[in-house]
This record gives sequence, structure tokens and C-alpha cells, in this order.
Amino acid sequence: MERVRSQPHTVGLWATHIYLPVPAEIALDLPSGVEAESSPHLSLSKTLYLPRHHIEPMVNLLKSNLRGQSRFKASYIKWNLYQNEEQTRSFLALDVQGDGLAGLLKAVDSTVKAFGYPPFYQPPSFHVSVAWSTSQIELPSILAIPKETLAVDRV
Repeated sequence: MERVRSQPHTVGLWATHIYLPVPAEIALDLPSGVEAESSPHLSLSKTLYLPRHHIEPMVNLLKSNLRGQSRFKASYIKWNLYQNEEQTRSFLALDVQGDGLAGLLKAVDSTVKAFGYPPFYQPPSFHVSVAWSTSQIELPSILAIPKETLAVDRV
């Protein structure tokens, strides 16, 4: 299955988003048409379409805004289903909670707003997508929640 862009390519704009990579080894028996996420991550921004001249200044401001963020642990709390804003993709995800997530989001939102981009979804729903589909996904009735803790040592 091939991903399709939600927004057509525009010369000079770079699609990106701000996220935390998550080491997730979650074995799932996925139905036909549902793909495992190749790079599990916890998103902290919506998709941003940056002109090249915004990339370096945004990275520098983000680094500055994240200075002083403490280490923290986060836990998976439940399975959930999500759809992108355009309703073109569905995601099977693990919701996450942790004391440091709000501080990270505040730093990211402050950064993207400084460049005129929208903040993350309100209220935020912190989650790690583990599978996706271009059609509706059914939430399997019995899924174990991984017991491991996500340790965020540095951002």
C-alpha cells in the first residue's frame, strides 16, 4: 500500500513535522490493507510546510525553547483510533501519558507559532501510531497494552 500526499507537492516547500522517535517493537496481526508504521514516533506538531529559509532558524529556535527540559518517563495507557485532518488515513495508536509531555508541547507550539504555523491539536492527544490504512481501521477487541515505559532522556 502506498501513502498518498494529503497536500500536493509545492516547489520550495518542505513537508515536515516535529516528533519524538519511539523504539516500539509491537507485534500485531494486522488485517489486509493495514500496514505497520515503519518509524513509530510521538508527534508534537501538525505537518508543517516550510520554505527552505525557515528550516535552520526554526531548528535553532526549537533547540533554544527545549533547553532546560528535564528527563521524564511516559507510559502507554490505552489503544485508540485516529484519522488525519483530511480523513484520508486511519491510524491504530497507543495513547501515551507522561508529566513532561505538556512542557515539550509548549516549547514546540511556541516555536511553530513564532513562524506563523498552527499549534498542535487542542486538546492534545499524545499517541504513538503503530499501524495505518487508507481505509477505516477497526479497533481489535483484545489488544495488550505494552508494559514498557518510554524514557525520554534528551530531546
